[in-house]
Amino acid sequence: MKVEKMNKDRAEEMKKLISPSLLTHPHFMFYCPAKSKRADFIDDFLSYYLFNWADKGQLYVSPNVKIMASIVGKKKFEYKFSGKNSFKLKMNKNASRIFVQRKNVDHITRIIVPDKIDARVLTLYGKASGAEDDLRSLICEIESIAKKEGFAVVYETFSRRLIEFMESMGFEIAYQKPFLGTQFYQTLMIYNVKMK
Repeated sequence: MKVEKMNKDRAEEMKKLISPSLLTHPHFMFYCPAKSKRADFIDDFLSYYLFNWADKGQLYVSPNVKIMASIVGKKKFEYKFSGKNSFKLKMNKNASRIFVQRKNVDHITRIIVPDKIDARVLTLYGKASGAEDDLRSLICEIESIAKKEGFAVVYETFSRRLIEFMESMGFEIAYQKPFLGTQFYQTLMIYNVKMK
């Protein structure tokens, strides 16, 4: 379900449901290597991005709000924090790692998806284990929108956990390599890439 509006109460409810699973989410392990500081980093991240993505129509949640997705156009990545709840991320020394990862994804997406094709990068947040129906419903919704609006979806992950599942949903592996000399293994998968 697309999140049209965000308010403080809804943001707090979503943070309560999603945050615990992000402590071991590979992206957040890269963003904030110090485990003791990761919960605060996640709180700052969600306090900013829940509003940012909702305002731009880029935020989706599964039916039971166990899994959240951002879907951002390949030419719409931002490399600065501005606006509502941005101050804490601006001051966080680890926050620049978000932009390192995004710049990398942006670069690879421009290679694997032809320039003429509109593409949006899908990132999943939450715990899919035990919530497969929730995840399937969320991916089906995004795929339906992609077909209707005519854009390709690029799923990016540092985990191999959902690769088989995403393949069963029609995604194909387009790129797999270690991420910038770290212990993380990056995969980008594509869906609905059709030349016009």
